[in-house]
Amino acid sequence: MYERLIHWTSVILMLSMAGSASAALVAQWNFDNNATDSVGNLNWTPEGGVSYSTDAKEGSHSLLLDGADGHVYQAAVGMLNSAFSAKTVMMWFKADSIDGTHALFDQGGFTNGMGVRVNNGTLQAGVVNASDGFTASTPFTSSDWTHVAAVFDSGSLLLYMDGEQQAVSAATFAEVGSHTSAAAIGAQGFRRLRHR
Repeated sequence: MYERLIHWTSVILMLSMAGSASAALVAQWNFDNNATDSVGNLNWTPEGGVSYSTDAKEGSHSLLLDGADGHVYQAAVGMLNSAFSAKTVMMWFKADSIDGTHALFDQGGFTNGMGVRVNNGTLQAGVVNASDGFTASTPFTSSDWTHVAAVFDSGSLLLYMDGEQQAVSAATFAEVGSHTSAAAIGAQGFRRLRHR
């Protein structure tokens, strides 16, 4: 039996293209007994201890990761590897433990990208460009379903929990460069980040 289990009901990715004031829904994963994108074709590939649970915030199922090696990933394609100046990642998740580091979403890795994680009782959103990274963070103690949104907007990184802004951080860059690293839920992480 694994000590740390994490459930995901929904992950949504929204982008604003350069010069546009409105955001477009790029991908939505409901994890309703599958890992397919309900908007496009950015489907996840399960690996390790991955299953589906009937404990769900929305729909009939949620993605269940075993806390050891379970994760889903996909190659850096389309909007998952393009440079961006505005991006929002939203999700419902439920963590059975807040101890240790749990990567909730990672796109791009350590050089260029964006991620969300729980790190020893702290919820963190991070953004990194050319290995220079910043975090926005807030204390996290919930064992219930929690809605999280991480928003990067031309240099501002905002973190929302259950609809309320919790933190904001100012990056020294207004755009995150493209990358070739895979995107993942439940794996990878972000380093070289500064808490501001």
